[in-house]
Amino acid sequence: QFRMSVPSQKDSPGPPLTEPTDLLEELSVLDASRGNTPRPNKATTYFFGGMQLLKNGKLDSALDKLRQSVGLAQQVKNPDEQDIEALATCYLGYGYACGKKGDWPKCETAYCNALKTWSRIHTEERYRLCQLQLEIAAICQFNKHFQKSYELLEAGHNSLVKKYGEESANVAGCLCQMGTVQAKLSNGSQSDKHFEAAIAILQKNKSPMVERAARMFIEELKIQNRSDKIKEVQALL
Repeated sequence: QFRMSVPSQKDSPGPPLTEPTDLLEELSVLDASRGNTPRPNKATTYFFGGMQLLKNGKLDSALDKLRQSVGLAQQVKNPDEQDIEALATCYLGYGYACGKKGDWPKCETAYCNALKTWSRIHTEERYRLCQLQLEIAAICQFNKHFQKSYELLEAGHNSLVKKYGEESANVAGCLCQMGTVQAKLSNGSQSDKHFEAAIAILQKNKSPMVERAARMFIEELKIQNRSDKIKEVQALL
């Protein structure tokens, strides 16, 4: 189930990140059964080496290796689809390591470069970008880049609706984040709209997550000093 909230800078080292190899399950187009067998190159070798160093707890060495993987992938002239995927994968690896290091600005930049590169591959199957879009939205929210976060959440929401239907818990979770971000942008009416839509979905599904969504809504309303609206939402608990 998609996360409903993103930790703030004051109480967390950062949002949880999905391992790049897990993101690749949805993003990769390399498939031997379709005659598209992965072709090893130096950049991907460095990527897998860097990821192994991360697993072994050697963060600084992993960062260096993954940074080099991006440089190697960028040097390929006249790249084909596999070369483009290799570059996108290396951006993911480097961004992931930056996140583990706590360098969230560099993490955001690398992940945005990854999304831009994957978009060159998934020109028609845009829904395959969904998980990555939502991941970057959480990073942007943590970095207080709220408008950018909201735009990514909107794109992710559209993909989630197509994939799961309008009344899924995943869609409700995304709506809660959209509500939070709109509140940060001081758009109270839009924030209300998203939270109310999320709660309605969860109520219809008789989900135990209704209370959590309502409490998230109340927290934002407290910041806005909207006591009347708080009482209205508290009635749902």
